[in-house]
Amino acid sequence: MNISKTKDKYQIAIVSGDGIGKEVMEATLFVLDSLGIDFDYVYGEAGDECLEKTGNALPQETLDIIRDADACLFGAAGETAADVIVKLRQEMKMFANLRPVKSYPNTNSLAENIDFIIDEDGYLKFLVVALVAMFGFTACNKDCGHNFIEYDYSEALIGTWTYVEGEQAEAMIINPDGSFNITGVMKGGSLYEEKGTIKVVNNKVTLAFDGDKETFEGRLEFVAGKSLSLVMFDDNDVRLTYDYCAKDLSEEIVGMWVSTDDSSTEEHNMFIQTFNENGKSTYTGFGEIDGEIVVKKESNYKVVGDVCFQEVNGKYIVFKVLYSQNGTSLGDVMSMINGGFTSTWLRIKESLNLTERVYDYKSAYVTNSKGKDEDFTIFGNTLNSAKITAYDFDKLFGADLYNIELNTNLFKYRLLLENGESAGADVPMTVEGNKVTLDFSAVNPACRKVEMYMFQDKDDTQLHIYMHTASFVNYFANLKVLTMPLEGNFDLSDAAVEKVFADMEARVESINVSFVFKARK
Repeated sequence: MNISKTKDKYQIAIVSGDGIGKEVMEATLFVLDSLGIDFDYVYGEAGDECLEKTGNALPQETLDIIRDADACLFGAAGETAADVIVKLRQEMKMFANLRPVKSYPNTNSLAENIDFIIDEDGYLKFLVVALVAMFGFTACNKDCGHNFIEYDYSEALIGTWTYVEGEQAEAMIINPDGSFNITGVMKGGSLYEEKGTIKVVNNKVTLAFDGDKETFEGRLEFVAGKSLSLVMFDDNDVRLTYDYCAKDLSEEIVGMWVSTDDSSTEEHNMFIQTFNENGKSTYTGFGEIDGEIVVKKESNYKVVGDVCFQEVNGKYIVFKVLYSQNGTSLGDVMSMINGGFTSTWLRIKESLNLTERVYDYKSAYVTNSKGKDEDFTIFGNTLNSAKITAYDFDKLFGADLYNIELNTNLFKYRLLLENGESAGADVPMTVEGNKVTLDFSAVNPACRKVEMYMFQDKDDTQLHIYMHTASFVNYFANLKVLTMPLEGNFDLSDAAVEKVFADMEARVESINVSFVFKARK
């Protein structure tokens, strides 16, 4: 545009063309209008749609509009691009194609102090070089013979890059000196570790491995801070694409975590994982399987970047790890992703702090519920042992109806019955790690002891209580016995009490329940 002319209004020919040209033109006009300059837009047609409509990809009418204007903005053309763009250049005598290239301070660029202009003859070669430098890819093979400028990726490649697909995974750390360390798992669950050096010039990448492994040469497709792809020269379909990992999670994963949605097994309904600093982990599934109340597995693990390699039954499986510090009001959250399966974990404490803590009922998780298809009542609420769900416990307890208070050696529960009566008891408690035993027999000799497991989140704002079948039967039979007088049943003879326990055992074949209690502020 010749902005040195003295005139009231500058006329711009607008030729949007096809496809993306229309979207780009709309945005361009929005920017021009924001300048506060009074432009006069005159619209012309060109491109595929114009050819279909008029029989001419670049009508004479459009050429006349462009000639009479002070400047022309052209968007894009589809299949008719050559008929439109080439003819425009010929008609408008555009003998030179000048492209200014300049780097500015405080702006990301490949190099400093760039300030030059490329003419039409050198433009195509510059474009190819720029694509190599900025995006790291061309269609050229290693022996193409093209005279590219060399671009060194050394600094941009430094960091951790991870790749996970199905059973296979790799985590590659590229060091400032050009060396790399790879940890990976191949199909079948075998863990491997490799070292070597990496060199990238333009789009050619060479990985020289220590030892006898053959050197890899291929093409690099690279977006700094985003992704890195290694492509075989002779087969574009063979590639490994790594994601950039900004933060190594090997320290964050250390600790104890609880989950209720690790659906890899339906028999368990609460899961504890402990990751130790020495590369050892313990996976605990709470559920009654083949007579076992707690299934505990110890294994090796290794975290590189955001990938966890974990040994399971002698083979390694791979998880992509997403970590959020204080991701919820309850504390740190971790998601472990393997294919289409995701489990979410909440950080908990490895020891119990039970000094004067009061918790209100929040929710429950139930699995493996089996029993007689018959109704029974607890605290005036009707349950069916063949159909017990978390909703039953929501009705049974409710946030304002049931709470517990914990001390070092005492478990206190308080309950408001439907008839308005309040019930409760102070039950002696012993703690061994996370295993807790409630001695209800100290409250009433006819009652039984109850073994359960308790876990707190890291800020003591939430308490997880796990009960298996035996603890469930004994706990709720104990509560039934202790509340019988409040419900008008004063027969607490040995025979009557034994019948309560016998009936509960006969009804409930199996059940696993995780209760969640929220700390009262």
